[in-house]
Amino acid sequence: MIPLYVAFEGIDGSGKDTQLALLARRLDREGITPIILHEPSYGVHGRQIRASLSSITENVEEQRALFTADRIDHVAKKIAPALAFVRANPGFVILQSRSILSAAAYQPRCVGDDGLRDTIQAELRIAPMPDAIIVLELPMEIALDRIAKKGGPTPLERPDRLAAASGRYRRLCELLPVCRLVDATGHPASVASRVYSALQRDCNNH
Repeated sequence: MIPLYVAFEGIDGSGKDTQLALLARRLDREGITPIILHEPSYGVHGRQIRASLSSITENVEEQRALFTADRIDHVAKKIAPALAFVRANPGFVILQSRSILSAAAYQPRCVGDDGLRDTIQAELRIAPMPDAIIVLELPMEIALDRIAKKGGPTPLERPDRLAAASGRYRRLCELLPVCRLVDATGHPASVASRVYSALQRDCNNH
């Protein structure tokens, strides 16, 4: 069995949606039904963010305000009800692409470890911490190549922004016990095996 609420994190191009889909299929074969969520959400705020990603503001505080509004709405309408459901009904799990960790990686409130901790604490006032967070780590050049093939980059996907976010993700994995850093290089099936093993270790450690 894996944790009930699992989030996938990592820089753009790291394979979050691919690995979420592979894990969902594996769990389904094992008789576990995944409830799949995404951030930005597909609610009113999330749709606005998705529609404007190519021209999103480069001001970090304005970015944070946009994503916070979406997260508040997403928690109320999707995450909180789904969490209540999976905790009361065996055989279901939540798999989510991005979570509160993205706020610390991309829009920290200040520099260094204090900035990461302060950002996480602020996010926890509006959203729950996942039971486990898989952080997919991928070399920048591979991520940028994937982004370019999809028509990017957006302002959030510039090399300097991605490099900074990648470093913060690694540090967050050292600071937060729920995080599991997973090598995302190689064939997706190989990465999927590493993801599943990391989640199994998570359960064995709790």
